[in-house]
Amino acid sequence: MTKNLLIQLATAAFCICAVVSLAIAHHSHGTFYDPCKSLTLQGSIERIEWKAPHILIDLKLDDGTTFHAEWVSLQDHRIGEPEKAALTFGARVVVTGNLLRDAAQIRVNYPQYKEDTRGPNLVDVAQIRRADNSWSWQLDSPPTCKK
Repeated sequence: MTKNLLIQLATAAFCICAVVSLAIAHHSHGTFYDPCKSLTLQGSIERIEWKAPHILIDLKLDDGTTFHAEWVSLQDHRIGEPEKAALTFGARVVVTGNLLRDAAQIRVNYPQYKEDTRGPNLVDVAQIRRADNSWSWQLDSPPTCKK
């Protein structure tokens, strides 16, 4: 083999490993969120970002606490006008999801992890609905808790 071919093969192998690593980190919610720590929150949407494939929602509870909900829905559900009309600033919603694991637990499987800048109140959305029940969404197969 020539030196150039070896360099090309090594570069290709590195790129494949990097892409696979990023895909695993991005889509392995069990690594980041604890399915055994589920909670239901009710509050008002303080901020919403419609970013594919994640929708980021800041939810302000009645006691003033803010939770950051990460809704990864675009993999199995296309967002359209009904969702955008239902989830607007100030809308009262009920979110059920799983809490972010602590950083040490995440680093066991993903050593490169740096703590999330949004803080500990980060939730992976499994179900979301308007408080008035005029609109709702939930995962087809929610994560299961394995103790």
